[in-house]
Amino acid sequence: MYLKSLVGFLLIAIIACTGGNNNTKLSSSNADTLKKDTLEQVQKEPEIEYDRKFNDAARLMAGLEPLEGSTTAALDTLPIVLKHRKNFNQLFEKKEKEQLIPLRKLVLEEMREAHLSNRNVYYPFAGADVVTIHTIYPNAKNYVMFGLEIEGRIPDFDKIPAKNMEKNLTNLNQSISHLMSLSFFMTKHMAGDFIRTDFYGTTPILMAFVARMGNEVLNVQHVKLNKEGDIETYNPEEEKIKQTPWDNIVTGIQIQFRKHKKAPIQTLNYFCINIANENLEKNNEFLLFLDKYKPTNTYVKAASYLMHGANYSIIKDKLLEITQVLLQDDSGVPYRFFKNDSWKVTLYGKYNGPIPLFKGHFQKDYFNDYQTNKDKIRDLDFGIGYVYTKGRSNLMKAEKLKEISFAEKTPKKENVSKEKNILEIEITTDED
Repeated sequence: MYLKSLVGFLLIAIIACTGGNNNTKLSSSNADTLKKDTLEQVQKEPEIEYDRKFNDAARLMAGLEPLEGSTTAALDTLPIVLKHRKNFNQLFEKKEKEQLIPLRKLVLEEMREAHLSNRNVYYPFAGADVVTIHTIYPNAKNYVMFGLEIEGRIPDFDKIPAKNMEKNLTNLNQSISHLMSLSFFMTKHMAGDFIRTDFYGTTPILMAFVARMGNEVLNVQHVKLNKEGDIETYNPEEEKIKQTPWDNIVTGIQIQFRKHKKAPIQTLNYFCINIANENLEKNNEFLLFLDKYKPTNTYVKAASYLMHGANYSIIKDKLLEITQVLLQDDSGVPYRFFKNDSWKVTLYGKYNGPIPLFKGHFQKDYFNDYQTNKDKIRDLDFGIGYVYTKGRSNLMKAEKLKEISFAEKTPKKENVSKEKNILEIEITTDED
């Protein structure tokens, strides 16, 4: 209605300017052409307000060339920035060739409907890995990622001295290289990498990868959940909320972006939260929040087999309840939960068991189904998850056939220490 009124107003104004009071008339064809041109002009670019500093900062951190009039112009030609750009380009080109291109091909051929859908997407145990989830689901309206790593601060290049850039970018490169080579972040490394410089927390990496995936970053802001599970923005300088996965207030970062000026705005919410039962019991607002976005597509990989234990039963049950299509490796929800008529399961790649670190989580039923159907299972020509060697990884797609609900229950608690929850572990492959 607003658009029609605006077009009408513009037509009247144009007619007046061309001598409407002197009986000047537009032919029917000219009027139609004018209306079409006016509509195109009105629809040319969404009317939104945003500060370009977020996109300029994201592009610098992503190793991309600056755009004309960049707000980071004073830093864009520094030797360390040019070096970072070269290094990032080399890492990302390798990542694209070895993993993202074949992964994109797989999901287009095997998950086309979900791949093209704008359905909301969940990625638990995600760290800062927005690259993989954006590759699989590039059109999601909302991405919800959560992990133990703190969100940190939003980089403000107006306040970052040029002398700090070498330390900042060197550390950023170190953090990014883990994802580029392994397909996942290591929690122990992230805990150290993300607190040493002005690029503090997961936020700089999330911003960098959103830009690197071909998007324009429109806005970045700190968020928290209220008791009803709704997102609220807050100013960390005014509200001194401690960023910790065990806090009673769930905090995070929100990034809004778009592919191009005519594309819809997409939103990434990352939350710093420990999703073990004991923490979710006192942070029920997070479960309320998850319900608001259902049904979802969900992706899980390199999840340390946590949902194989009773201490993560709440999040496991919730994901099964709200997920429409699940893509995961063997470290996610145990395979036995899909051996029923509620799910249609498709297997990919090869499964010979977990890496030695997680050898206690071998799934015999998963292994047997791979062996029984090995002639029908599509190979993966890329590595992903803990067994990231090409040709040896596994993925499972589970499509929900009927709704699943879980009765209210008090989950069984295990004596799990914070040290175990932090997962400060060195990841090794079965080749080591």
